[in-house]
Amino acid sequence: MKNRYKIRLTAPIHLALCGFLLAVCVLAFQASPTAAQSFGARKMKMYLYPKQPPKVFPPKARFLLQLQPQALINQRNLHQLQERLIKTLVGYDLRFNPVFTKPDIIITCVIPELNAFSTYETHYTLEPAGEMSGDLDIKSPMGSTLQPYTLTILEGHLTVRYSAQEVATGKTLDADTLTLDFKQGYERNAPKIHDLYDLLIQKLAHLIAARFVPDFNSIEVVLPKERLKHASELLQKGCWNSAIEELTALAPMAKFADESYRLYALGIAHEGLAYETPYLNPTKEYLENALAYYDNAKRNNAAETVFLQAAARVTKLLDEYRRLEPFIKAFEKSERQKDLEASLINKIQTRCGKDGFINNNTIISMVRHGVAEKIIARHLAAVQSRYFDLSPSGMAALTKAGVKANLIDAMRESMRGLPYDGKRLRQWNQLPLDSILAVYPYLLIR
Repeated sequence: MKNRYKIRLTAPIHLALCGFLLAVCVLAFQASPTAAQSFGARKMKMYLYPKQPPKVFPPKARFLLQLQPQALINQRNLHQLQERLIKTLVGYDLRFNPVFTKPDIIITCVIPELNAFSTYETHYTLEPAGEMSGDLDIKSPMGSTLQPYTLTILEGHLTVRYSAQEVATGKTLDADTLTLDFKQGYERNAPKIHDLYDLLIQKLAHLIAARFVPDFNSIEVVLPKERLKHASELLQKGCWNSAIEELTALAPMAKFADESYRLYALGIAHEGLAYETPYLNPTKEYLENALAYYDNAKRNNAAETVFLQAAARVTKLLDEYRRLEPFIKAFEKSERQKDLEASLINKIQTRCGKDGFINNNTIISMVRHGVAEKIIARHLAAVQSRYFDLSPSGMAALTKAGVKANLIDAMRESMRGLPYDGKRLRQWNQLPLDSILAVYPYLLIR
C-alpha cells in the first residue's frame, strides 16, 4: 500500500507565503497600465533644436556695405573684411545682392577696434627629479623638478558697431555692438598674426550674416514614461509623424493628471516638426499646435513645471515669428520664390544626376507601384540627394497617396544627413547642404 503524505503548513510559513503572494499582486498592480503617468525617477531625455528666427528679414535686399574704421587698421584687413562680409551675406541668402547704387538696405559697420598681437609666457610643469638635467636647482617640496616651457599667447580683439537701415523709409531695421575676443596659448606651431586677423574677420562675417537668417540652439527636454514610453522612444528618434499617430490612437486617459503627459508629448512632436519646416506659415502653425497642447497639459496638471517651461518657450518663439510675418510673407508670395524652388531642384539634379535625386513625387510613384517599404527605405539611404516637401500640405498629399507615417519619418531622417537619436547634440553646420536647404531653403547652393 502506497504511503500518502500530507504537507501541513506551519503558521510562520503560511504567513510568509501570504506575504509573498501579496507582494506579487502589488508589483503586478504597479506594472499594470493603470499606473499613474509621470516622467519617472530615471528620466528619458532628448534634445530639441529651436529654430530662432532672424533679427531682421528684408524682402528686398539689394544692399550696400559701408565700412567706417575709427582705429588704425591695415588696408589689407579692411579690404578682407569687406570682401568676407559680402561673400558671406550672398552665400547665406539668395535675397542679398551687392550693389553700388540704389540699394534697398545699407549695412554699416563702424570699427573702433581691430588688433591682434602675440606675447610670450613662461610656465612650469612638474617632472620627476631623475629625468631632469643636473644643472636645474628649482626643487618642489616633494623633491621633483619644475621644468620651464614657453607659451606663445595669441590675442585678438574686434569691435564693430553694426546697423542695417532701410533706404526707402530711413528706418533702422537692426543695430548692435558686436565684440569678438580671442586668447589662446600655444606651446608649439602657433598660428601667425595674419591668421588670427583672418579668424576674427571670418567670425564677424558669420555673426552679422546670422542676424539675417535663422539660427539654431539646443535644449534638453524630458519625456513621459509608463504607457507613453514607446511614443517617447519615437520622439527621441525624431519620428514626429509616427509619434503623433501613436499618441492620437491612444484613448484619452481617465485622470486629468495622466492625460496631461499625453498632451505634452503631442506638443513635443509638433514643436519638433516646427523646427524642421522651412517656411514661415508651417513653422508658425506647428508652434501654435504645440502651444495649444502645452496649455491643455498645464490646465490638466498645473503643478508640473515642465509644462509651464515648454509653453513659455514656444510663446516666446511665436512672438518672434509674428514680428517677422509680414516681411517673410512678402518674400514667399513673390514669383522669385517659385523660381528659387525650381532653381534649387535643377541644380541638385545637375550635380547628382536624375537617378541620384528624389523628391515627394518619386516616393508617391514607388508606393503606388507597390514597392515594399524596406526597398523604399534602402533607396532613401542610397541616393546622393533629396529635396522633400514635408510642410503640412506636402505631408497631407503624401498621406492621401498612401505614404505611411513611418515612411514620412524615414524621408525626414534621410534629409537630416547625420544619425539622429535625440540624445547627442546635432551640429547643423556639419549637415550636407541639401539637408540644410530642407530646413531653410533660401540658402544658395555653392
